[in-house]
Amino acid sequence: MTGLLVSALVAVAAFCVGWALAASRGATSEQTAARADTVRGISFADVLEHHPTGVVIGDHAGRIEYRNEAARRLTGTHHGVLIDEAIERHLALGRAGSAGDRTLEFYGPPKMVFVVSAEPLPDRRSVAFIEDVSERRRVEQSRTDFVANISHELKTPVGALSVLAETLVGEDDPDTIARVAERMLTESERAGRTIDDLIELSRIEVGAERSAEPVRVTASPMTLSASQA
Repeated sequence: MTGLLVSALVAVAAFCVGWALAASRGATSEQTAARADTVRGISFADVLEHHPTGVVIGDHAGRIEYRNEAARRLTGTHHGVLIDEAIERHLALGRAGSAGDRTLEFYGPPKMVFVVSAEPLPDRRSVAFIEDVSERRRVEQSRTDFVANISHELKTPVGALSVLAETLVGEDDPDTIARVAERMLTESERAGRTIDDLIELSRIEVGAERSAEPVRVTASPMTLSASQA
């Protein structure tokens, strides 16, 4: 997805730069009309200005020719200086005909993560993109933490079941067997509840509707099972 976004923005930026060069070199009105940078009344400049990805275009000498609104908002911030340094380095790569990217992490608070990348443009120009991936990283970290917590929640009852099963091997005392079996039942129910929570979370994430049916609180489990069947 990111690769397609970068390719599309490179094409748009190249088109805008090419159109500006044609205009500055005295292109005829027919040529200008052929290169019209509007589609049904929407200019490509408007698209760049409203895109959340920062776009910076540099000329063949390394001078900044254009910054869109997302890139201008970074100017003057506490992390803007480091981002500008990364932009300069990557624009130089673009002028040399190479592409590259770098991830910058700022530990805040709040923690901010930016990916600065660059692509070459015609006439030794280059374009740099600044993508704020902070929210994406936060979601990824939340998922990582969730998996770790769930793994712990499942490992605990499974480990207990293993130990309890080993205890039953060769055990002849009825009281001990009954006590251990009851504990195994408790641990298995605990694991089952965790798995049910995972299934419910999966249903919520995919947008599935929750099934809600009225039930009688005084009904016995056997009655509920019969009614649901």
